[in-house]
Parts: sequence; C-alpha cells; structure tokens
Amino acid sequence: ACVVSPDPRPITVARPVPLAEQVATTLTDTGPDMAPVHHLLLDELAANPAPEVTRLLLEIARSPRASADLADQTARRIAMRRTGVEHLIAALEDGADFEVTKRPAPIAAIASALFAVNAKEGAPALAQHLIDPRTSMIDQLMLARVLRHLAGPEQVPELSAYFTLYRTAASEPELAQAVVLTAQTLWLLGGEEGRAVVLEAARDPMTHPNVRSELEKLMVHPSPTSSP
Repeated sequence: ACVVSPDPRPITVARPVPLAEQVATTLTDTGPDMAPVHHLLLDELAANPAPEVTRLLLEIARSPRASADLADQTARRIAMRRTGVEHLIAALEDGADFEVTKRPAPIAAIASALFAVNAKEGAPALAQHLIDPRTSMIDQLMLARVLRHLAGPEQVPELSAYFTLYRTAASEPELAQAVVLTAQTLWLLGGEEGRAVVLEAARDPMTHPNVRSELEKLMVHPSPTSSP
C-alpha cells in the first residue's frame, strides 16, 4: 500500500493587505494622468481617522514616485489629521535629514496638524526645522506661528538663534512676520535674557525697519496669543 506522509513544512498564509495600504500603493503607483481618481482615493483614505493612516499619508507625500500635485493634495489632508501625532513628529525628525530618496517632509502641513491637537511634544522637532537654512520662507512663517503656541522654555535657544540670524535681513514680508512672531515667543518664554535680546534688537539700527517697528510695539503691548 502507498503511504502518504504529511509535509512537515509549515504552511505560510499571506497576510491580507489592509485596504488603506492598498489605496496608498495605488496612489503612488499610478501617474498624474490619474489625478481625478487620486483625489477620490485620497478623500477615502483621509476619512479614516486611524493613526496608521496618518503614517500612510506621510509616506505618500514623501514618495519620490508621487507627482507634485499628489504630494500637494496629500499635504493638505495631512494638515487636517487629528491622530497619529507620533508619526507626524517622526516625519519631522526624519525629514531633518532631507534624504535625496524622498521628498522633503510637508513641514507646514505637519505643523498645522500638531497645532490643532496642541501637541507640545512636537516643539523640539519644529524648532529644529525653524533654524534649518533649507526650510522655505513660507514654512518658516508657519513654524513661527505654531511655535508661538507649542514652544516651551526648552526651545528658547533655537528661537533666539533664529531671531538673531534673521532680524537684520527680514526684507520679505513673510520673513519679517516670522521674525516678529519669534520675538513675541522669545519675549514670553525667554525670561530676562530673552527679553534683553529683543530689547537690544529694538534699539539696534541694523535691525530691519520692518521688524524694528513691530518690536517697538511689542515693548508697549505684548501680543496676545492667536491661532496660526
């Protein structure tokens, strides 16, 4: 009689790929000619509040295979996330390396999302991007606005460094706003030393006029907290 022995090798069962991951893969694996479909898929994906979806959206925004439009549309949805704070902060920390194999982290979108949930634990990574010379001016302005609310005394060195570096060169309106916002934060958090830095800048003729006039107002009426 023929004896059949069971195969001793374990049977491997493939793990089903979650729908959110399938959607993310479809988005990055199809070209810009599929833009209308991209928007629908992004809306479907972003409607899921799971923290893991925040991670997937960040991967799409930073994928070198994503078109510029897809990356921009994804960043808009990242700004609306209210979960996955740990993934948002990790993207900032990873994005500080500006890997050539990835798109830069969508800094303004991440900052906006962190502000919305009052994630003060994100302040260190945000402050590092503020003083990074590779950070765009628009991103600097958003970072300055968000740090106005999320920064603590631990971020005073970065705030002071940024203010000192740009207070004499803030000819562009966005940069001037970022510098003034940073001065306000430094005034509130920096103690006597921080206020001394701001006072010195207000009296220094080398401080750009766009900044100096606002600093003089700050001396009299410190700016109240406002949303970014």
